[in-house]
Amino acid sequence: MTELASRICPEDVVCLASDPSTPGMVCCVGEDNENRSAPPTAHVYWLRENDNDRMEPIADLRILDRALLHGDTVIHNKRKGLVTATRMSVDMRYSDSTVVNGVDTKNLRHLQPFRQGNWVVAEGWLGRVLSCRDDVVVQFEDNSQCVVSATANGELAAVQKMYERSPYFPSMAVKGTTDETFKNAQWIVGSFRRQLQGVIASTRPAEVLVAWIAALQGSSSQPPPSSS
Repeated sequence: MTELASRICPEDVVCLASDPSTPGMVCCVGEDNENRSAPPTAHVYWLRENDNDRMEPIADLRILDRALLHGDTVIHNKRKGLVTATRMSVDMRYSDSTVVNGVDTKNLRHLQPFRQGNWVVAEGWLGRVLSCRDDVVVQFEDNSQCVVSATANGELAAVQKMYERSPYFPSMAVKGTTDETFKNAQWIVGSFRRQLQGVIASTRPAEVLVAWIAALQGSSSQPPPSSS
């Protein structure tokens, strides 16, 4: 891989030099093996309504953020090492466009307690979350509410295309992908009246799949269940 291509890594948050206000996340980085003279490109998912999945020339990209995790192998001044601790502050933009700068991430928490890739501990075992599914409470204009179960929430789709790859979160506008999505849901307020679109009121973890990796000394030789 060329030096230019190595400057961009998967999961980097980037923007275009020509459009610094629109962030995106790098899915993967590659070069055209059949045409070595072609400039290296990166597959980027852009946070915008249209044309949000593109291959972009790396020379046109600028890095906004690079997440480093404990145990990551890194290079600094041509020396290799492991990340042992991190500290981060972030700039936040609220839905009303208010921006707050320099917020310590110790004062923040994720909307969802479990996310793919999270490290978790149970019964003395260390594991990593492979996948998780939530029960989703959807509220409609008439204030009726239903629960779309984890087994059926694949039938929910974001109304705004820019959120189609985002996990479900409160205030996200969603619609049913079939006529049965809301009809078969569990109604907790009101009843089904052919509602087609609503807003997520809340989510709650329903199923988490974990790959257990290592146990502390003295822990059981048998890991906890992989699914809970």
